[in-house]
Amino acid sequence: IFLYHDDIKAQNLLDILRRMDTLGMKANLSLRPGTPMEFPWEQVREMIEYLRLAQNDTVYAYDLAWEPQFREWERNPFNPQWQAWIVERYGSLENAEADWGFPVPRDDAGNVVNFSPSQIGTDGPWNKMIAAYRRFLDTLLYEKYAEARRLIRTIDPHTLVSFRMSMAGDPTDVQTLALLYDFAYLAGAVDILEPEGYGRIGDWERIKPGWFTYEYARWANPSIPMIWAEAGVHVWDMAHHDFTEERMAFQATYYTDFYRMLEQSGADGIYWWWYPGGFRVNERSDYGIINPNGTDRPVTKVIKEQGPVFLQAPDAKPVDVWLTFDRDAHTNGLSGVYTDLQESFWNAIATGNTPGLKTDGTGTDSTNCPPLAVGNSPWTGNNPPKYLDAFFDYVEVQNSDGSWKQVLPGGIITPTLGQPVKLRVTFTNLGEAALIPPAETGETPGGVYATASGGVQTAVPLPQRLNRFEQLQMELPLTDAPPTENTSVVLSFDAKGRTTFGQRFAVILQAAPPT
Repeated sequence: IFLYHDDIKAQNLLDILRRMDTLGMKANLSLRPGTPMEFPWEQVREMIEYLRLAQNDTVYAYDLAWEPQFREWERNPFNPQWQAWIVERYGSLENAEADWGFPVPRDDAGNVVNFSPSQIGTDGPWNKMIAAYRRFLDTLLYEKYAEARRLIRTIDPHTLVSFRMSMAGDPTDVQTLALLYDFAYLAGAVDILEPEGYGRIGDWERIKPGWFTYEYARWANPSIPMIWAEAGVHVWDMAHHDFTEERMAFQATYYTDFYRMLEQSGADGIYWWWYPGGFRVNERSDYGIINPNGTDRPVTKVIKEQGPVFLQAPDAKPVDVWLTFDRDAHTNGLSGVYTDLQESFWNAIATGNTPGLKTDGTGTDSTNCPPLAVGNSPWTGNNPPKYLDAFFDYVEVQNSDGSWKQVLPGGIITPTLGQPVKLRVTFTNLGEAALIPPAETGETPGGVYATASGGVQTAVPLPQRLNRFEQLQMELPLTDAPPTENTSVVLSFDAKGRTTFGQRFAVILQAAPPT
């Protein structure tokens, strides 16, 4: 169900939640308008606080976006961020072009733009650029969705946060106009993975790749559930302006096969779209699972029979056959991965095994991960490592009274005269390789430090191991006294003796005022 900010005073949401509670039901509640890509936090905050949703355990999750993709009109507003990411991770546009062997895309006015549809799904000299753009989108999605979740947790630490992910995770979607969201970094920014099943409409051969979607989700983050946020098929025949027995029979068969995929893969949930039957004018369809008069359809029987079986089905089996994939090797991303692996994947299942997905970075750490950059170039010091990455979720500076104040990227820090300058950083390991503290590496290169460079040079060793998507907060002393002139400081990470990596978070350390 969903609620628009304009309607919070109507109390309709509280009414339906009370009705649901009496039936033992729970709600995945969409809060609208907006998405984390342009997050209307004050409106979302007001909805949660005004309706006391943090105290309402009928709401188990917040749905913050409605079927987003990264189509051209959604990509273009982020071209400046794309340019900034290139400069941040490669050092300059020229360094990126040297690494890719391909020019940074530009429009006729010389402005940096993104890829053309012909470059998705087709190999060419642009392959490394496409791999870099996919990593840029990974990072952008993590930044936006993790920040939205962080803000919500300041007022509601208990309710799960996610969104309906449209075709994300669909291994058979080969469209070139949209870049689908990927689980790779999103799985660290949400509490549930929620793909939709509309790419699975058809017979069993069309439905069964949903099993691959589940295994891709299990690779991305095995500690969070994956539910199918929407799936269904409509039965309306526009020629007859009515539903037909043939379509009703197909709907029942489709649901039967979808349940088979859910049970065999180990998926954690399903939302069927949708409940009431009859012609829905705005969508020109009928996806209903009951007749308009409330009587059963053939699909109703399927749900009544298969629903309890699915709920009692065992969890996904442990993986016993590993298949290695490399998204960077395919301009069309996950669909290229599936094309490569589908024969091995289904052969493993046919022989009674449980296939799982991994990369060459799975199970490695900062001391031994392959020395490759995004796009499979070797490390140069001027390209982003493929399996090492980290992101600053929150940076604070200590005030003279001992309190902490947030600092944004590019922000100015005004020190207090006579006081040391100290930062507190909260960051997440986004890379597959675990980050190892120097105390555990001995003479082996790869111990990780949080660093400051530029006008101030410092490096603080990680105090503990940090696996993928684990978060750590630590203090980073910059100077014993304020500088005498304005100084640029860049925060980042270093696997000592191997490579620098991760986000480069720049701030300006302002000179102390004259005495």
